[in-house]
Amino acid sequence: MFLQTQTKHPLVFSVAFSLTLSFSTCLAFPYQALANDTKTDLPPSQVSEIEAIPPSLPEKAEKERTDVFLKQIKTLKWDNDLPHDKEMSLFEALQKTSKHNWNIQIAQKKIEETEAKQDGVESKRILFFFKYFDARYLEGSAESDVQAQQEHARLVQQNELKKTVTLYNKALEAALTNKVAYWQIKQALMQRTLDQHQFNTGQVTAFVLNSSTQALYTHYQNYLRTLSLRKQAAHALALQTTGQGKQTIVPIDLINTGDDEELELPSFATGDALDIVKKPNSKVWNQYALLHRPDYQELFYRHESVEKLRTASKLQFDRQQTRLIKANLESLKLRLNQLEQVIKADIEQTISDLKITGQQLQIAQQQQQLAKRSLHQAKVSHKAGFSSDKDLVDAQLVSHASQLQYAKAQLSHFQTQVNAFASIGELKPELFMPEHHE
Repeated sequence: MFLQTQTKHPLVFSVAFSLTLSFSTCLAFPYQALANDTKTDLPPSQVSEIEAIPPSLPEKAEKERTDVFLKQIKTLKWDNDLPHDKEMSLFEALQKTSKHNWNIQIAQKKIEETEAKQDGVESKRILFFFKYFDARYLEGSAESDVQAQQEHARLVQQNELKKTVTLYNKALEAALTNKVAYWQIKQALMQRTLDQHQFNTGQVTAFVLNSSTQALYTHYQNYLRTLSLRKQAAHALALQTTGQGKQTIVPIDLINTGDDEELELPSFATGDALDIVKKPNSKVWNQYALLHRPDYQELFYRHESVEKLRTASKLQFDRQQTRLIKANLESLKLRLNQLEQVIKADIEQTISDLKITGQQLQIAQQQQQLAKRSLHQAKVSHKAGFSSDKDLVDAQLVSHASQLQYAKAQLSHFQTQVNAFASIGELKPELFMPEHHE
């Protein structure tokens, strides 16, 4: 029909074709103009809508803000960011925990309290032959109850020492993470400086320059976040070791660690317990734990105490008291059997964790060595002019990230070793005593 119209009415066809072309052009022209980034005669309503969207900041003010931020970043120094009152080694932290920790002090006072109670029980026992024996002392008969309380205090001390090691490692890890965030800022600043130079020479666009500036802001936000976590960890460590919340403690193991140095963790002192931990054997560990774990020894002495009371009650022919003591004795036997199974499971889990963290440590060490070699190759290539500044910056970032992962793997394996000493009942400050310490 369209062809027929063209042949029969040429004038009508010309007018229709012109209108169709004009209509299509009107629809497509605004999009084409926007795509070409050129001026166009848009309707007044659309022009007003576009002009009504103001920029986030005027160009001059935004440049001034960026210049102030860059100046602040350039003067940023990691070593002076966290004011601290005390630099402390792990051995010193454990010593202070044993001396100042509130829970340990309370447990020590309980020993004195138990000794005073037992003196009163002994005097009654001598004068009245158990006539006025108080049910509160059913789990105590002279020295056995005092020994049980001493083992309980040792258990509290071991738990608090384990907590101190955990907090020390967390403070160390938080500081290392914050240090890597600081490295990332410095590398991002180098990248931004490079992009600025290339932008001035027309090699990159404004979009690339703005992207590197935004990346620098992101790294700085991450730095502030990790700095806050670092301060929290330092305060928690201080509260655990000294009992004071105002002081902050910085792990001394971090102070002497340079940008390219590996983290040096405290070494364990020599001894029988160290030899046992170095050679994981569940059977040997179980036997050692039953003789040295404070929680098991505490129950053992309480069982012994009640056993003595049962013998004494039989001599008095007090059937009611004998039944009560017998029930208490059976309860303690069940608790001992249960604890034996808990110890066995704890040791099996610890040995498994030692193997896993040891493997993770080897992998992290290999990754760090690869990153170091890559960084060295990037430096050589950059010096020879075969790679760009960006390639060198990227290699440095990968190297720093691998250092952090290796340090975390070290801390994880070290924490597992500490848990191993706790599982056999040998966690104490002397275990971490430096060789030069008197």
